[in-house]
Amino acid sequence: MSFPVTLPEETQPEQPLTNWSPEDAIIEMQCACADAGWFLKQMQRNEQTRTCWWPGKTGTGKKEKTAGKDAKPFNGAADHEVRRTQTVINRRNAMRVAGIARGALDVTPLPSTGARDAGLMKQVLRYYLNGPMKTEVFTQGVRAGSYADRYRCSLMYVGWKEERGVEPVKVTKTQLGGWLQQQMIAAQSETSTGMVMQSEMPDYVSMVLQEDREAETIQLMLQMLPGVKARGPEGVTQAKAALVKLRGGAEEAVAHGSYVKRSSPTWEALEPFVEVFFPPTAMMEDGMESCRWIARVKWRNAQWIREQAAIHGWNKKWVDKVLKDCRGRSQMFGKNLAAMPWALNGAGVGWGVRVNSETHNHLYQIVELWDRSMTSDGLTGTYYTVMHADVKDMVAERKLREDWDGAYPFVPFSFSIDEKLLLAGDSVPEATMTDQQSIKAQRDSRTDAAAFTTFPTWTGDPELAGMRPAPGVFLPNVRGKVPEALQLPPPDGRSIEIENAVLDASDEFFGFESKRMPAAVAMMMGQADMDWFMASYSQCVARTAKLIQQYSPPLKDAQITGTQEFVTANAEDVRGGFQFLVSFNVMSLDVKWLKENLSLIKDTILTFDNRGDVNTLPILEYAFNQFDPGLAARCLPQTRETAQRQTLDAARTALTDILTGGAPEVTQGMDFGGMAQAIADEIQRSPLRQQVIVGGTQICDVLTSYLAGLVNSFKNQPGGENAQIGRTMTEDPLRQPSAAEQLLMQLKTLPDGVSLAQMMMGRPGAVPQQPPQMQQ
Repeated sequence: MSFPVTLPEETQPEQPLTNWSPEDAIIEMQCACADAGWFLKQMQRNEQTRTCWWPGKTGTGKKEKTAGKDAKPFNGAADHEVRRTQTVINRRNAMRVAGIARGALDVTPLPSTGARDAGLMKQVLRYYLNGPMKTEVFTQGVRAGSYADRYRCSLMYVGWKEERGVEPVKVTKTQLGGWLQQQMIAAQSETSTGMVMQSEMPDYVSMVLQEDREAETIQLMLQMLPGVKARGPEGVTQAKAALVKLRGGAEEAVAHGSYVKRSSPTWEALEPFVEVFFPPTAMMEDGMESCRWIARVKWRNAQWIREQAAIHGWNKKWVDKVLKDCRGRSQMFGKNLAAMPWALNGAGVGWGVRVNSETHNHLYQIVELWDRSMTSDGLTGTYYTVMHADVKDMVAERKLREDWDGAYPFVPFSFSIDEKLLLAGDSVPEATMTDQQSIKAQRDSRTDAAAFTTFPTWTGDPELAGMRPAPGVFLPNVRGKVPEALQLPPPDGRSIEIENAVLDASDEFFGFESKRMPAAVAMMMGQADMDWFMASYSQCVARTAKLIQQYSPPLKDAQITGTQEFVTANAEDVRGGFQFLVSFNVMSLDVKWLKENLSLIKDTILTFDNRGDVNTLPILEYAFNQFDPGLAARCLPQTRETAQRQTLDAARTALTDILTGGAPEVTQGMDFGGMAQAIADEIQRSPLRQQVIVGGTQICDVLTSYLAGLVNSFKNQPGGENAQIGRTMTEDPLRQPSAAEQLLMQLKTLPDGVSLAQMMMGRPGAVPQQPPQMQQ
């Protein structure tokens, strides 16, 4: 590969640029591509291993002789494809799908942020990840891990995507007149307090269509039609055309305005040196932040370039020069990557760019560059540049990044856990290549041996050469001579043993359960791989949250996909400090282990919770997540505060129903202890409610029955008092009656005609009140 001997002094990777120039940046990118030549060769070798490609492969499963080369060991010999590499990747991808689908999202507030804000942020994240981004989260998340398995590493682009479309907007004469009327009345109200009589009102429709008011009417239309106004100069043209049609006698006209099709975060998994490239010295452990620059390649047509130029205000001279002279692969990348025509093609390893291909003839190789540079006053910032490698004297645009965090919009994924450099380490094809070749050799040998057994080599006199033994064929004797099959030793099974030994060793390397890999160790290694993947995945979620805090449009009763949960929030509501973690326990895929684990929590750990201090909501969420995270979202509140608020609302509703003559029922699924505590607290705080509850009345009887049902259900639930007595055969001598139990005792002993308020004031039969809190 040809490349400059030395880099310009200003573009040394350890030095920030003080005087940035396109030419220097192009030279630095060119050097990086040349330095990564070894890595490109490794990528190609890995892809050939994964797809089972080798020179001379026919695709028929047999080796065939060609005009210039004999088939070895013989024509028609077996030529098996062994998909060991892809099998390993498939198994690892299946684990990633399970992790993404069932992983638990935790949002932890920093000291400056409250738990309520963390709960709202979690809701907003779930709305985006399960709604507008649902397909991307699965496909791009799995691809990022799969690309890292194939080529050692990959990058996930995490950005904000806003798409706008065009829609027709109808405008009528009556609407225009009404808008003008509203505007003029509003103006009069600011200058006069008098009322304008209806008979004195002018004909606003005629006024708005007057030619001398054209400019004012167009401004009015743009003011009332924000979608048309958003199109800029084209919007003015649309408004003017609609006004001309209305003046011509039409009752209505159509103006084409824009609308937001999508405004949400976006993920894109990128293959190294196919869609994105960077200096080979890039570090994995710091999340790419020490990298001098990162560049992404996009192949786009002329229409896309013109559209983006109009939207973002690109340099018109740059656009004209690129469209005129830079069609197809750039000369710089073409010269340095001639041996790897697939490099930086945006499609994938092995997809070469032919001379007369669509890409060469019609598409343009646009480069998006993110780099660390220094401002004129000595401050270091992250800049975003759109450029072309063959245009060295100007760029489409260059600006300081608008994202608040100032970080690169990329999250690295890596196969190797113990490597610093992103391009260093190992990959699945490198680890399986020799094993795959060894297995292929054994399978080819067994197939060839079976071929010799089915149709063996025959020996005999030359006169017998024309005879072809086959089932049902008569072979005449030639002067008493008969052909004989060549005797081959029978198979002894060593080939299968060798293959099984190779597979066992490969499974041991990747942590798959086998004869040599106990289940416990396999689970441990599988969990380590999952945690390593989830570490990068959590970084993607964290960056997504930061973009939401900056760019999210207001959400009004937005439904979280797969649930009956609605979220209302805007960007300001979720601004704060949070830590994000997505985790998944691979052992939860074992149903037997999951059952034993949950039983251990229920029967052993919760047994010691005599006072009900444990918050069981996270335990329930964990249990639901192992089966279906969507089920947890539908069945459980998101925070303990939310659960307590829902319990309090339910208790107030039940108490109101009782006091107004109703009779609610105790049903399964209730928070029995919380409901009983809430009802006791509500009655304790309200003297009016105490006056209404009189002994011997229907209200008192219904309340007593309902409260007794709650208290008894709470005692009988797993971990409750009755369950503990059944195990210990004795009551807790130190346990004090709860507030609900004391209230129930008062209700049961309340004399006829005496109100609860009178009894609590000291009437005979009153029970001392020092109730401990009954918690969930």
